[in-house]
Amino acid sequence: GLVSDLLDLSKYENTEFQMIFADVHLSELIEEVVQQMRIKANKFNVEIACNHPDLPVVKADRDRLKQVLINILDNAIQYSYAEGVIKVVSALSQDEESVEISIRDFGPGIDPKKKDRIFEAFYRMEEDRSRQAGGSGLGLAISKDIIEKHHGTISVESQIDEGTLITITLPLS
Repeated sequence: GLVSDLLDLSKYENTEFQMIFADVHLSELIEEVVQQMRIKANKFNVEIACNHPDLPVVKADRDRLKQVLINILDNAIQYSYAEGVIKVVSALSQDEESVEISIRDFGPGIDPKKKDRIFEAFYRMEEDRSRQAGGSGLGLAISKDIIEKHHGTISVESQIDEGTLITITLPLS
């Protein structure tokens, strides 16, 4: 709920907050999250297609990365059209120094003037509220903080009426 999200956000913005880093099998984590989120996707009549090779192990906070993937997939489901598909693709970068995880929906997309705001706390899209998307408007702000604490990046590309692509890049070392 909102209180839990607010507490999470204040924790992640606090520089003393400690992440618990350990070896994480990304392929297994992605598959686990996709399986969990397919239950919600089915309720919205949305399919999740997943393509990920056997990715290398990364040093990460598994629970926090799981939270990020759930947040992003949850948004993709809420903003996808019925009968839509969400594509989850992951790969080793060409320089083999990082892993990229991309989550693409084919929903209404985001106005280019507003796309940089989606990682702000409490920012919510007004467009396409037909799904009555719930949430506190904190999920992507929390996700950005978590990824940055992993020395990674999270970016968004979007076109109106063509959907949204969110890409997470995590360093291997």
